[in-house]
Amino acid sequence: MKITNMNSGNYIPFAINGSTVVVGTNPGITVDMAASQTDAWVTIDLSHDASGNLIKGVGTKYVANVIIPPKSYKLVDTPYTGPDGTATTIKVKQALPLNVSACTLQLWSV
Repeated sequence: MKITNMNSGNYIPFAINGSTVVVGTNPGITVDMAASQTDAWVTIDLSHDASGNLIKGVGTKYVANVIIPPKSYKLVDTPYTGPDGTATTIKVKQALPLNVSACTLQLWSV
């Protein structure tokens, strides 16, 4: 995972474990990047609200952004039996696992 400091200052603590990133503490916000991945780029905003609580979404001050690339696919040969009973092989699109190194965590000073 790429880590980018968007400005200078102190940043919220974070931990990365596989395809999961936890931002903040007690308990923090957990983002399952593999579960959040779609066929388009996904940006998950983490912010402080007006009371200083860490929230997922846009609050009064950005804390971090998790940027997840679109899914990648491969074509897999798959047996298929047509309506007339003829057996053949077709190509089926299969999603590849999330490449965590293609994800980005942008940190904003707190």
